[in-house]
Amino acid sequence: MNNLKIAILISIITILALGGFYYLYTKNLQKTKKANVEQAQTSQSNFPSASASASPVENTQETQTKFPSTQPETGTAQIQVQGEGIQIESPANGAQITSPVTITGAANVPNGLVVEVKDANGQILGIRKAEACFGYNACPFFTSVVFSSPATANGQITVYSPSLSGDAPEYTQTVPVTF
Repeated sequence: MNNLKIAILISIITILALGGFYYLYTKNLQKTKKANVEQAQTSQSNFPSASASASPVENTQETQTKFPSTQPETGTAQIQVQGEGIQIESPANGAQITSPVTITGAANVPNGLVVEVKDANGQILGIRKAEACFGYNACPFFTSVVFSSPATANGQITVYSPSLSGDAPEYTQTVPVTF
């Protein structure tokens, strides 16, 4: 009977000791994280801050964030979408291309992208789908298209976002190329 009481007492002491060590460990971890955050906030950067002024003399009161006294009603504030549409970055206008051709650029369209390589007669020589994003900012796209031998020396690369209604594409970008 005494052995059972001693075993229970030792178990309780062990559990309390482990709990104490865990408490001290988490408290020390929180102090370390807080110190790292404070150090990151006070460290100087070689890059200009987002509130950098064009004038050499900065008024610190003007750079502080000012909150409006009232909030706009629901639906009245408009969010501006940046970079909506398609922009082909490569190949450049008039570039000479060979099969397969790599097309890069940026797009902000709702229905993905279709990339076509056409000759001067409008004959589609190669076609491929590419992923695109649709949000507040454009995102990069990258794809390669294998195409057949052209009948003409000139052609074009057309990148467009197909319409869900089946009508004309919503966004189109074309780059003239040579073969």
